[in-house]
Amino acid sequence: MTRTLALSDVSIVRLAANLGVQPGTIHYHLGSRENLITAVMNRFYRAIIDKLEAGKVKPDWRDELRRYVTVWLEEKLIHPGVANYIASNDRFRVFQKPFDNEPDYGAMFMDRVFALLSSAGFTADDAAQCWHLLALYTNATAQTIAMKHAPAEHSEFLLSRARRFDKIAFPGLAFGLPALARLDVHRAFKRSFDNLVEGYAAQLGDRPRPAR
Repeated sequence: MTRTLALSDVSIVRLAANLGVQPGTIHYHLGSRENLITAVMNRFYRAIIDKLEAGKVKPDWRDELRRYVTVWLEEKLIHPGVANYIASNDRFRVFQKPFDNEPDYGAMFMDRVFALLSSAGFTADDAAQCWHLLALYTNATAQTIAMKHAPAEHSEFLLSRARRFDKIAFPGLAFGLPALARLDVHRAFKRSFDNLVEGYAAQLGDRPRPAR
């Protein structure tokens, strides 16, 4: 359901209708809507953990962090309802309330990211900042794509504005709007990630790698 609905809009009644069962059946197994939300969020993070475990570990911490973040973004793109929920709610954004002895997969994912940054030589403060920025980057990118707010979705409009405004009165728009109209948000995300990580790498004394 989170492929098409914001998680905040998912209810036990709606889930029951989607599954073709009575709401009482969902209540019996999950108990409350809060349990439903944390169960969905835990499944979201479990999918991330499963993909990470199925993939090949990269020896360079920058490549390994890129692998983590790529999977993180992919899952948010698959489930835009989760990305929207994370952006607008405080509970269960990472830490879950699992039941039936299920692990807290959100905690497991955050632990992996922080452990990777720690092993790379990050200070705790830099690791916290890096996590925060990567969470913002992945969520904002997923929301932009899901809500069709990417500039390329409105390229005709942007180009019409570029033609309309006088180049002398609005030199900045004449300069920037055509490029904005053809912006690839996936490439923009990759570049922002590369710039962020290479900046931290420079602080750690790692030699910057050539762009690929």
